[in-house]
Amino acid sequence: MAKTIYLLQYNNYFNRTVKGEHFSSIGNYTSAGATIVGQITNMSLWNPNDGVETTITSKLGLTAIPDYCLVCENSNVVQRWFVTEAKRLQGQQYRLTLHRDLIADNYNEILQNTDTYVERGWCDVSNPAIYN
Repeated sequence: MAKTIYLLQYNNYFNRTVKGEHFSSIGNYTSAGATIVGQITNMSLWNPNDGVETTITSKLGLTAIPDYCLVCENSNVVQRWFVTEAKRLQGQQYRLTLHRDLIADNYNEILQNTDTYVERGWCDVSNPAIYN
């Protein structure tokens, strides 16, 4: 099935925060402050590689350098990716290096996992447990 990839200025990978984890459509992202700077329509031959790191080479009409992208089917968000590098090859052709936003994609599963337990603690400086 053909997908649409929206390129956004929304969430930088190096200063990333968990935001948009409950957004299911592109309209929710734009109302939360995201700016659409380009899009790739009818993307059907896309290799996600290992599911965490990948590259896309495509002709884009970018208005700015993106830092986040959404893979959508019928305006429903399927995957979220950070754009770690946008390299211009020639003319309007760019090679985008992407890193998957795994926390946002699996946010509900992470919070509902019964094995996840996080507690804030305090250790004295002389306690060897400080290294754990």
